[in-house]
Amino acid sequence: HRIKSGDLDGDAMLTFEEFEALLEADNLDSALLPIDLPIQHLQRIDLVTEQAAWLKNGGQLRLPQPETNLVRFYDPEGVCLGVGEWLAEHGRIKPKRLFNL
Repeated sequence: HRIKSGDLDGDAMLTFEEFEALLEADNLDSALLPIDLPIQHLQRIDLVTEQAAWLKNGGQLRLPQPETNLVRFYDPEGVCLGVGEWLAEHGRIKPKRLFNL
């Protein structure tokens, strides 16, 4: 059986029985990990409301060059919106993968 996946080790994993017990108790949310856990290595960019709305509609953002070519975006409430990509030739960041939560 799997004992590690990326940065996640076996301590964060549930057995099928544990999963079933949480499901029956209507408590499955307690076992969910943050959606941005696998992308913590990317630079975080916090957006204002207007920027977040623009990004969600596929718009590119003119921002200072990030430390990494891929970044993770957050709305003003701290919700991870997804991953963006730095376009050096345009001096902008475009959405690469957005979460639809």
